[in-house]
Amino acid sequence: MYIEGKKNNIDYQTLTNHHECRFGHWYDEYGLPRYSKIKSFNNIEPLHIKIHQSGKEIVKLCDNGKLTLAREKSTELLQLKDQILKNLAILQGQVIACTD
Repeated sequence: MYIEGKKNNIDYQTLTNHHECRFGHWYDEYGLPRYSKIKSFNNIEPLHIKIHQSGKEIVKLCDNGKLTLAREKSTELLQLKDQILKNLAILQGQVIACTD
């Protein structure tokens, strides 16, 4: 984890641009054409954007030696992740219901 000094090889674009990460590619290229009319799908993008903003802030705090603040901010990041997973589960249920 970045906060603990374990820096990975994520480039700046992937970190800061929600269209450039793997989930962003799925959302834009696969999800939008298939699920854009479903509310739970559309609830995901604002959360995804917030995740990237939060991640960027955490990296900046770490780089400036503010690890306590970075750890505090990481709880927000985890809450956003949980919200996205909740919406994905709802979406999955709605898609399955439509195919039955």
